[in-house]
Amino acid sequence: MQKDPKILVVAEEPMLMVDMLSELEGRGFSVEPMKPGEQSHNCLHPGAVDAAVFDFHRLKESSLRFALELRRLQVPVVALGDDHSSDVARRAGIEDCLPMPVDYDRLSELLLALVHFPAPTHDGAGGHAGSPV
Repeated sequence: MQKDPKILVVAEEPMLMVDMLSELEGRGFSVEPMKPGEQSHNCLHPGAVDAAVFDFHRLKESSLRFALELRRLQVPVVALGDDHSSDVARRAGIEDCLPMPVDYDRLSELLLALVHFPAPTHDGAGGHAGSPV
């Protein structure tokens, strides 16, 4: 049995964190929430997380440093934010940037592609269990 992709979400805004938890878990991801500045060394070993999503809308230097540490460990990082924060992230080597407000379908597709997991199948009313998505 394949495990759910584990996604580290680093966001300061409480409502964004609630939305990220709900939306990503509802799409089959396992979510590890974290506030900026609370970076844990538990995430800095191979296999701890499959990918990370950072809210760079209110960019903090500590978050950028932590994102770069994850990148050095080959953990894919997605930056969320405006044009300025996306430019900063790209200059730091984080290529995957999405605008705010978050398009959760697009984010989910990007995360699945980055971690090389197949798209989840749906079952129940209106679902497509067993068919490719």
